[in-house]
Amino acid sequence: ENDIIFLCVHGAGLNALSFCLLASEIKKHASLCSFDFNGHGNNKSNFQITDFNFNSFCNQLLTVMNYLINSHPDTPIVLLGHSLGGSVCAHVSQDIESGDNQHLRNTLIGLILIDVVEGSALEALPSMKSFLLNRPSYFNNLNEAIQYMVKTKTVSNLLSSQISTPGQLIENENKFYWKVDLVKSEPYWNEWFNGMNKSFLNFTKPKILILAQADRMDKELTIAQMQGKFKLVVLGKTVGHLLHEDCPGDTAEQLFMFLKLFKI
Repeated sequence: ENDIIFLCVHGAGLNALSFCLLASEIKKHASLCSFDFNGHGNNKSNFQITDFNFNSFCNQLLTVMNYLINSHPDTPIVLLGHSLGGSVCAHVSQDIESGDNQHLRNTLIGLILIDVVEGSALEALPSMKSFLLNRPSYFNNLNEAIQYMVKTKTVSNLLSSQISTPGQLIENENKFYWKVDLVKSEPYWNEWFNGMNKSFLNFTKPKILILAQADRMDKELTIAQMQGKFKLVVLGKTVGHLLHEDCPGDTAEQLFMFLKLFKI
């Protein structure tokens, strides 16, 4: 039994296996737990997802947290969220801290956001739609899909793509289609990211932001970081938006540094 659980929350259209290689890197020092949002990965509830409501994602995370607290009552939890999952973690963390559930408050000891910043996320929304409309609507086999992810540098780590890509697809008449129709989620995109910075900065416990590239920062977080309100890590190198899949070893290293830095 490890002393700490990193509860990892995936982004839109992705799934829990996005954190598979990260889990294998950190298992010596901590436990990692992840789950599939409704309609994602292997989550069987409400298979055709039409509800992209932000509060629904937040409630799903709270359900998993309560389950973990009941099954591992004295194990502290650090929330780690990527992209949309990061925004969900930021809001839920602030809600827990300002809420009246003492047990939840005591259990949540830290927050890590991966490659998500409110300003740059909102700015990127117009190009997000053209990206979704331009990607293939189906693949002839799984290997084609896995290779597509690597060639487009969506995931530059082939092993990770082999693990996480199949869960994003569904087979129908020998073709593989995207399981989650993200174009349908467009009306919710602003709601997903609006107010995220505020929630992140209002959370008073240890927190870090891990970015692929420094240019993802916006003005609000740049000022806050200069004031020492959170720790910023920029992996740089050749990592993309799925930096925990591209470089699981480097990401794990940052998680250990986080525990060390804040003496967790």
